[in-house]
Amino acid sequence: MLNPITSIISSVPFEGFIPVDNTTKSASIFTISPVKDEYALTFNLFVLLSSIISPPFPQAVPKLAVMDRSVCIDCKNCERTCPAEAIDFEQETEYIDVKVGAAIVATGWDEYPIWESNEYNYGYYPDVITQIELERLLSPIGPTGGHVYRVSTGETPNTIVMVQCVGSRDVNANPYCSFVCCSVALKNAP
Repeated sequence: MLNPITSIISSVPFEGFIPVDNTTKSASIFTISPVKDEYALTFNLFVLLSSIISPPFPQAVPKLAVMDRSVCIDCKNCERTCPAEAIDFEQETEYIDVKVGAAIVATGWDEYPIWESNEYNYGYYPDVITQIELERLLSPIGPTGGHVYRVSTGETPNTIVMVQCVGSRDVNANPYCSFVCCSVALKNAP
């Protein structure tokens, strides 16, 4: 048996609110935000518009809401009208000590900012997209239900070209291999 790892501290970032107790009423929270359909839901990147009060991603369990404070207009109408009284603008980051048998460190990765370069005309040609944007299009719970469409026309593409090592193995950017491009491309290959 593993010895529990003690004092693992996890930071819960402040995103506006997390309804914790009244889940029956909290479903109506998704409809009370005054700012709707004005920005792309972070999880779906550039392709799906949403309210600023929503679950962090479609398959979140439990299905609780978070608020995107970066687009909140601070009118606090949602706090006054929330039937679950779950919105708290005074909420701060919370640190929690938990005892666990093992810890998995999943570092993730940051996408290379291709939009800062003109090399591949990202942003100029609408059909030039990143692997992360392609992944959202391929996802069954994504904005297109898993179907890949050309951004420019909405048609199904005849071919897809994946350019590897963008931002990697480049003496002017990052001279090393990212160790992620190949796996992501294989995962997304049709």
